[in-house]
Order: sequence, then structure tokens, then C-alpha cells
Amino acid sequence: MRGSAAFERYLGIDWSGARAGGKVYLAEVVAGPDSLRVERLERSSRHRVEAELAESTTGTTLAGLDFCFSFPASFVVDGRTDWSWTDLRGWAGSIAGPDGGADVARVLAACPERSQFRLVPGDKAPPLRRQTESACTPLPASVVHLLPYQRQVCLGSIHGIAMLDRLIRDFGVAVWPFDALDLREVATVLAEVYPAMWVAEGVAKSRPSHRLRQVRRWQSEAEGIDDRVVDLVLDSEDAFDALAVALALPNLTLDAPADDVVAREGWILGVPPAFT
Repeated sequence: MRGSAAFERYLGIDWSGARAGGKVYLAEVVAGPDSLRVERLERSSRHRVEAELAESTTGTTLAGLDFCFSFPASFVVDGRTDWSWTDLRGWAGSIAGPDGGADVARVLAACPERSQFRLVPGDKAPPLRRQTESACTPLPASVVHLLPYQRQVCLGSIHGIAMLDRLIRDFGVAVWPFDALDLREVATVLAEVYPAMWVAEGVAKSRPSHRLRQVRRWQSEAEGIDDRVVDLVLDSEDAFDALAVALALPNLTLDAPADDVVAREGWILGVPPAFT
């Protein structure tokens, strides 16, 4: 039996790799009693993804997005260490702007929280991590890094958290594990994911030949992975990540540790529900 079988469709969204919000990929998978089917894999944008997640649907959707849904509990927000997740969402919204169009890097450079980020070479801010990241294999990048390799992780996460705030406030979308879930009342559930967890050991996604090897495995497990889907995956690591997430979601259980820190930091879906 599939872990999240209560949902009728699954969306894998590669969000964190976007530059200026324009390089996002979305994969949709539906699950039958005995099989999975890839309905679409397409290039999108953050604006279009947000609009789709806000839409009313007749069925239930579980969407996995690859950005940090929160910050480490030791992060200081507005001079406070006792912030709630609602407080953090409001802070992210103030950084990203009301419609998400602000230059986040520039705003961070002038905000009171500046000293907690590694914005430029030489910054000494510690690489803070959440409990779920410490329990995750492979280990994700720290959300407070804004140096070249992690740049889109940090910027994308702030834009993403601000989007979550808009979706919760204006459309009643539920976000796991922060919200109590009742699928009789909530049609769409969003969860944080880490695509690298769902790729076979030894597969280097930066190499097209390795991505093709992984896709051939997926073709033996799911229908609908046609030549167009294969071409997109071979052309883009981000498309590869979106598809990896969408195919993993039906087998995952919405399970996180019952701890107060999770109510602030969140949890990556699929990471074992225990602290390390």
C-alpha cells in the first residue's frame, strides 16, 4: 500500500534552482491501485506554480517543493529567538515584498538579520542547520549561505516561505507538518522535499548519462515517461529533480517527530521521524 494513498495527484516542483523565478520545473504523477503514471513534466515559473497551487481542485493534491520551509530555531528574527513559524513567514514576506518581487539579496544586505547570513566571501556567520537537515542523507546545504553554490537555496527559500504565507493567508492551503490535516476540508497539502534523497546511489545528476540511467529505472516503475519527458530530463537537472520528487511522493508517509522544534523548523518529507 502506498504511503500517501489518500491523495489523488502528486506534484514535484523544482523551485530552488530558479534564477529570478523563471527556471522552475513541475512534474505531475497520478497513482492508480497498482501503478503510477506521469501526466506531465514541464518548465514553469514561480508565478505560475503559485497560481496553480492556489487553484481550487476537485481532488486532493500533495505537492513537494524543494526549498527550506523554515529556518533553524536558533536563527534570530526581529531580535527574538522565540519566534513562531507564523512570525518567520511574516519576516520572509517583508524581505520578498508583497508580491514576491523584491531583490531579496539587496534587502538582506540591509536588514537587521544581516550578520546571520554569508552574503559575501569573508562572512563568518555559522552554517546553521535545522534538526531535519541533520537527520537527512545526503546532507542539504545551510539555508543561511548566500555564496555562489548555495545562493539559490537561500534566496529561493525566502521567496518560497513568503509564497507559503500568501497561500495560507489567502487560499487556505495546508502546509505539512505545521498544519493539522483533514482531507475532507483541505484539498491541497504542501510539503518540503529534498530531491537528492530519491535518486539511486551512484547517480550524479550533473551527468546526462547518469540521468538517463535513472530514467530507465523509472520507466520500469511508472507509465507515461515518453520521449518528450526523457528529453526534458536529459536537458535539465531541474526537470530531473521535479520528476524524482513526483515519483517518490506516493510512497511517502506524512510523519515527523512530535516535538516543539518541528512546529518552528518543519521537517523534510521522507526523512526518518527521529532526531540524530
